[in-house]
Formats: sequence, C-alpha cells, structure tokens
Amino acid sequence: MAEFGQGFMSTALNEGEMLVDITVPLWPKGHGYAYEEFARRHGDFAIAASGCLVEVAGGTIKRASIVVSGVRPNPVRREELERRIAPRVQPLPRQLP
Repeated sequence: MAEFGQGFMSTALNEGEMLVDITVPLWPKGHGYAYEEFARRHGDFAIAASGCLVEVAGGTIKRASIVVSGVRPNPVRREELERRIAPRVQPLPRQLP
C-alpha cells in the first residue's frame, strides 16, 4: 500500500489498469481512531491531515498506526511515532498479505 500513491493525483496503476478490489483486515475490538484535516474553506481538499488508529487492551496501547498528509506528495506513515507511543506497539506490516 505504501507504494500505491505515486504523487499528487497519480497511482502505481499502469494505463488500462483499474483497481477493482481491496481487502483491509479489521482491527480487533478495543481500537479507536481519530482523523483531523485542515482546509482553507469547509468542503475544500485538505491542505494537511492526520489519521491515527490505536488498539488498547487492559489500559495499555498495544498497537498504533499514524499517517500524515500534506507534508509530501503522498501520505506518510509515521512508524517511528508508532513505536514510541508504547514499548509494546506493533506497527502493521507495510504490505498486506
């Protein structure tokens, strides 16, 4: 997934190819999420945005996924922050099986 976006409004698809299906594994019960975006006017494309998924079990953060956009041509996964949230954070694999 990290290589799918190739820049502003472009993907890794070749001419004549079309994405018809994607499977994303669900996070287990006990997860939460947040998404914030900044745009000049309501309804405009976001200038910058950040999204986060966090799995909590027994009051401890077990796993996190953090992404920011608007800082580079493609969204950026912040794996170093994911690891710093808690010693036991297990980042998602870069490629889904």
